[in-house]
Amino acid sequence: MGTEWSWLAAAVRRRTVRIRRGFVAAALVPLLLAGGCEEKTNPYASSPGGRSRSLRPGHPVLGYGRIAHWALDLGMLKAELAACDEAGLGIYTVSLLGWWRYALPGAPDQQIRDLTEAAYKVLIEECRSRGMIALIDVHNQNSGSRKHGEQGRPLDDPAEVALIDWGIELVRKHGPANVVVVPCREAREESGFAVERKCVERLDGFQLCANAGSRTWPAPGWADYAEWHPWNVNEAPPAGAIVASDTAAILSQLNAGGVFGPGQPEVARQWMLAGVAQGNPARVFYTLYPGPVDLATIQAIGSAAP
Repeated sequence: MGTEWSWLAAAVRRRTVRIRRGFVAAALVPLLLAGGCEEKTNPYASSPGGRSRSLRPGHPVLGYGRIAHWALDLGMLKAELAACDEAGLGIYTVSLLGWWRYALPGAPDQQIRDLTEAAYKVLIEECRSRGMIALIDVHNQNSGSRKHGEQGRPLDDPAEVALIDWGIELVRKHGPANVVVVPCREAREESGFAVERKCVERLDGFQLCANAGSRTWPAPGWADYAEWHPWNVNEAPPAGAIVASDTAAILSQLNAGGVFGPGQPEVARQWMLAGVAQGNPARVFYTLYPGPVDLATIQAIGSAAP
């Protein structure tokens, strides 16, 4: 069967699973319309402690994520997840594979895989025990662009294709509970769309989020959510979109000292409050900061949580 037909068949299977799931959940979760789009709920976000969080318009969940250095230090990752949980944040976001191009340029592939697998295990265990959602992108279209000093490989480089295939299998192996997957953030070329198709084919049962061109709305048929990357703190994204601060322009406004700086707590708090007022299902502080846990910013974000 050709690639396009395989992708289509997988999409049909995913839609059938959702329909069946909808009959089971109908007595518990009514189907609502929000902004002209069916309200999406993450049925996987739960913890043994009984807490749960869902992503749906009008019920904002706030988040944070050390995108480019999250997998380097497991102790820091655990400390940051604990800080987010204690502050009332419900989401932690990472770039599953894209992190190495900033933090470990030129590292051997086996080292990248070993660090990523160990960190992903911690991320999933911590999020599930805390009732948080891991919002992960498998990769980013900017890989190989040299933006902001990154030293990655293009997504269609054979070595990167192999790494992506491995990463998708890693995610699949650990299961869908408490996970929302953005296949490729800022997808705009065939190599990025190929990652999307692979995730649709191989991550059946996972919640998927589209981010074509970085500003996606509405969600395409294969996706449960759409992610929007604003250019400035005053922008009003679509109310039904997941919003992440993944542009250099908005990072320069939210951070002290530029794209790689720590957050400005009060600016971050006000930006989060805007998301709460607008009713975004999620608003997430996406940071490239390589320093210690930015506790002041995390706590400021938490103070805006509804």
